[in-house]
Amino acid sequence: MLVSIIIVSRNSKNTIKRCLDSIVKQTYQDIEVVVVDSSDDGTEKIIENYKEQLRFIFKIIRKEPKGVGIARNTGIEESNGEVLIFVDADCWIDDDFVEKIIKPFNESEKVLSVYVTKIQSVQSGGIFPALVDLYEHVMHYDAGVDTSARISLIVVRKIVYDHIGYYDHNLKSGEDSELFNRLIKKKDELIKNGFVFGIIENARFYEEKQGLGFLEYYKRCIWYGEPLGNWKYFSHEPIQNTGKIILGIYNFILPFILLFSILNSNLYLFLIGLVPLGGFTLYFIYKSIAIGAFSRKIVLIPFFVWYKFTGLFLGLMKSIISRKVEKTE
Repeated sequence: MLVSIIIVSRNSKNTIKRCLDSIVKQTYQDIEVVVVDSSDDGTEKIIENYKEQLRFIFKIIRKEPKGVGIARNTGIEESNGEVLIFVDADCWIDDDFVEKIIKPFNESEKVLSVYVTKIQSVQSGGIFPALVDLYEHVMHYDAGVDTSARISLIVVRKIVYDHIGYYDHNLKSGEDSELFNRLIKKKDELIKNGFVFGIIENARFYEEKQGLGFLEYYKRCIWYGEPLGNWKYFSHEPIQNTGKIILGIYNFILPFILLFSILNSNLYLFLIGLVPLGGFTLYFIYKSIAIGAFSRKIVLIPFFVWYKFTGLFLGLMKSIISRKVEKTE
């Protein structure tokens, strides 16, 4: 059975070599590699050097940088494999990863997709990136599985896109979450039709958590906030996204509440203003203890929450304003 490994690359010269090295070493033989590259930093030259090394079918597709969704859809369209695996340019896999992944698909043609649960994050750089990693790990951990890993490490039979459609290319970010949610909504119907969804626990996948600086991560938070203004994205997780918007508004106005209470010597208003942030922090501490992730860095969580959600709120406002400007034009 042919397996297509799809890599979306954008200025990945520092990580693409490790990614491709891990694919070269795969013990499974029937592999096709499809690289969709939109780099301008020399990444393409590194990729070209692997043409002779790879014993697999190897396609390099140059694409203008118009978003991850469009790039992933291009990879799907250009692939010939029955099973598709997306491996980001900053990720790598064990030598026997594909061999382990393909087993359930070989055992039954009714297997549509599998979730990979063994994801190992390699953290690079300082206290702030470690704080980001702590927050994401605790908030995405659910019933023994990191739910962020479910989104990024889903392996599917290509026909699944006939049932749920391709990635939404109109989304600037969150396209993987949106597609994952579509799959979840279709899951019960597909199971009734005899299809099977599985979990792989013995295949290991690695991702490098880039040590983004303070300003760079804030820009990313703004970017993540923009899809909240898109109804199609918002409607897939309305409760969760409503919570993000409420937290965004609250954290944005919090400094003004605190400043007003200080100027008016109003201790009661000052304390009331901190209640939601304090409550969120206590919940975070409780969950971190419950999953064994408690760390001294938790003392910084209140500041991090304020910092993160103000960024999401600004992204939401940017999206709303952009839409209004487009309508007036």
